[in-house]
Amino acid sequence: MKPIALVCIVLTGALLAPATGFAQVSCSRDGLQRAVDLYIAAQTKGDICGMPLATGLGYVENVERVDIDNGLIKTPMLVAAANAYLDAFLEGKKDLVPWGYPCNRTEGGAHAGNGSPRDSCDVGVPSGVNISNRRFVVDPTIGSVVVYCTFGAGNATGGSGAPDTHLFRVENGKLRYVHTLTHLLQANFRGGRGGARGGGAGGQGAPAGQGADTAPASQR
Repeated sequence: MKPIALVCIVLTGALLAPATGFAQVSCSRDGLQRAVDLYIAAQTKGDICGMPLATGLGYVENVERVDIDNGLIKTPMLVAAANAYLDAFLEGKKDLVPWGYPCNRTEGGAHAGNGSPRDSCDVGVPSGVNISNRRFVVDPTIGSVVVYCTFGAGNATGGSGAPDTHLFRVENGKLRYVHTLTHLLQANFRGGRGGARGGGAGGQGAPAGQGADTAPASQR
């Protein structure tokens, strides 16, 4: 709570002398409350456009001066962009994803795009796939968010899904980089044999005591 309180104090002073084009916030109880409301609204949206910020604004987080465009206030926007992408896998609403161009997407080493300025991450996105149990690690300084989640949980075909991570990089509010890693058992691909050869529970060449159903994970 301490970093948030410090940010509010600094912004309260900054809002009292807004740049041209915004209504000035008065130095009164109501005016100061208005300044706080504006900041909270901006942090909720991840957008500072509605804040009457003074020219030469001083913005501090964790006792360090930072650029307000790269501060905690951007966290909701980053999380919203990641959720929009992941929701599209289930709902198919790709038009709600903030696609950026060019966008580089890599899944387990497979890269979408050819280096063109119009490379898109909107390629091969399936529908009907539930991505649940989402946990977010956000770095607003570089505009990045990592989502730890479960890929394919509770789908129509059953199953508990696979552990998964999606890394997103957002620039100017648009997705520009997507990197996916999914933990898959070998039993889930290559005909359920994991590429094993020969007889035996684990197939020829499998590690001692390790069958096809418990083989090491691969990446998607």
